[in-house]
Amino acid sequence: MTKTIATGTIVWALSMLLSGCATYSSSRIDEKTGMYEGNAVADPVWITKSVSGVDLNRYAYVYLQTRSNFYPARFEYYVRHALFRNGFVRVLNQQELTQLVLDTPRLASINSLTDPVAVRRLSMLAGPILQVSYDSTGQGARNYTDFSVHDLSTGELLFQIKFDKVIWTDSEKETMQPVLNAFKVWVDQNRAAGGSAV
Repeated sequence: MTKTIATGTIVWALSMLLSGCATYSSSRIDEKTGMYEGNAVADPVWITKSVSGVDLNRYAYVYLQTRSNFYPARFEYYVRHALFRNGFVRVLNQQELTQLVLDTPRLASINSLTDPVAVRRLSMLAGPILQVSYDSTGQGARNYTDFSVHDLSTGELLFQIKFDKVIWTDSEKETMQPVLNAFKVWVDQNRAAGGSAV
């Protein structure tokens, strides 16, 4: 019994080390570029969609959806902070967006945030709304990432990074920072073309 527990403990410890768990630390920002230290951006192969000429100034809110199997609340805060650094200040998660609907009489007809038709109507009445979704999950030493930006009024996919890779040391440095740096590059390019942030 003791041997079994010891073996299980060793396997668990090794899997945690191999998984390269993120700490969601207050990462340093390069003052010249505004990107996370190291300025690493996502591999271009990972970027499956990148629409240019997006007028970011037209969006009233950002609807943030995050999913992670490692400290999900911290992960949401980490992503929200990255959005704030990029000039997005009116960021709402599902609970906050639900409260906005409940507190706004003209949105009384909205009864779902999962029904595409209802969400599109919400974006037309209260927005437009930009949806940012970030799914980062780990299975053993492999990380699966799907980061996307949608216009909720039209359903159009504006930007997406999707990949999976083995994490060798730190998923924050190897996946999260490059993803958010690439997002910043996309935001900056659109802002330079006349689309200011929300």
